[in-house]
Amino acid sequence: MLAHAIVRSNGAQNWGENWFGYSGSWLALLGVTAVVVVAALAAASAGLSPGRDVQALAVRLDAIGWDDAAGTSIAVEETTGARARPLASAVRITSFDAVGELFSNLERLRARLAEDVGTYQRALDRTHEADAAKREFLAAVSHELRTPLNSIRGFAQLLLETELNESQAEDVRLILAGGQQLQDLIEDILDLSMIESGELELRFAPCDLGHLVGELVDIHSSQVRERGVELRADIQGEIPTVVCDAKRIGQVVTNLLSNAIKFTEAGRVGVRVRYEPMRAAVAIAVSDTGVGIAADELEAIFEEYQQVGATKRKQRGTGLGLAIARRIASAHGGSLSAKSRLEVGSTFTLRLPLEVPLDLDDSYTRSDTHGGLV
Repeated sequence: MLAHAIVRSNGAQNWGENWFGYSGSWLALLGVTAVVVVAALAAASAGLSPGRDVQALAVRLDAIGWDDAAGTSIAVEETTGARARPLASAVRITSFDAVGELFSNLERLRARLAEDVGTYQRALDRTHEADAAKREFLAAVSHELRTPLNSIRGFAQLLLETELNESQAEDVRLILAGGQQLQDLIEDILDLSMIESGELELRFAPCDLGHLVGELVDIHSSQVRERGVELRADIQGEIPTVVCDAKRIGQVVTNLLSNAIKFTEAGRVGVRVRYEPMRAAVAIAVSDTGVGIAADELEAIFEEYQQVGATKRKQRGTGLGLAIARRIASAHGGSLSAKSRLEVGSTFTLRLPLEVPLDLDDSYTRSDTHGGLV
């Protein structure tokens, strides 16, 4: 017979004289009845080995003799598997004062926990408020920069169309190039701000990715010719229609192409589009024979404001392009991955499902456009 006892299980403490308490939810979790547990504890307290009525439970008396000291415990373990797992324990209480002290300690612990949770919640709220203020500030500054920047670029373009000597024309082209870099920076900041605030709107419609990639390769052809780099597109077989936001996917492919061209001083850049029936997806792989990326830096390049290796040393940029590209891929239920070897080259693969899953992250605004191909 157990004297005053307390069962610690599932965060509940129940006690009494000549009986032990139990949690109903604890027993439901174990899938046993109170009778089984009582039998196990009674057998252990009597110094007996667990019998058949104990079934899947075994009870071990950690210290012989209940009268030795307060706190002597009996552990109830699950023995159905190869390894015993503690499920609960019964602890002897020698006096009602000990029970009161135990509950007082418990209440103090609960109060301290509630206080700590409140402190952490307030800190979390302040962090969210700071993030919201940062996004609003970036969006406001970006919009304010756009107007004068567009004016500068417009006048520079008009100036370039006038009669200028070669030196003057080169200076104007530098103005245009600098303006384009600043424009790209503003667009990246706005995109990231919208993504983080859940305001990025994706317009899904049927899209011919082979045609989209072909157009983007044509646009970049003049750029690679000036650098002496070969650019090729390989559309493998018939590519099924993919439901996606063509503008955003074009943004991703453009970023991959621009990076490949930027870091390939000589050699070739290739874009391969293929259908993967086993995945029900279309893959767009952009490869180059450029400087490559170290294996331990491949994941870092997809983080915001991160540049690695030769990128950090030789090229200017914000380190936002690939981070945004991966976010856009994920918003389509797809993926963006990279493989690379230093001094050999890199391959970035954008993989998109034929249909966008309906259970996507709801931080993106989705609108479906019906009609013809984009």
